[in-house]
Amino acid sequence: MLEGDLNDVWRKIKKLRTNRNNSLTDAANVLSIGISTLSEYENDVTCPTLPRFFSLIEFYHVTENYFYPQGEEIINISNFSIPHKKKIYAIIAAEISENTMNRK
Repeated sequence: MLEGDLNDVWRKIKKLRTNRNNSLTDAANVLSIGISTLSEYENDVTCPTLPRFFSLIEFYHVTENYFYPQGEEIINISNFSIPHKKKIYAIIAAEISENTMNRK
């Protein structure tokens, strides 16, 4: 995923919430996070941790593939074991973190 695509991820998180008519308060309460934290995710101020990202996926009933741009060639990891998925996402999280730090 390229750095420019990260904005789409956060916009999609907000779109999921608003399409389901969830307020920031309601979604944050269910996810057990602060309202400002969820707002920061949606506005690309900060990145969720990997466990929090998985919580968002679960809460919104989507797969990780939802966050990839349409038509982008990706590896389908839906059948991978959870430990393998965690390794893959740890690598992605490190890249996202590095890209976020480089923008500041």
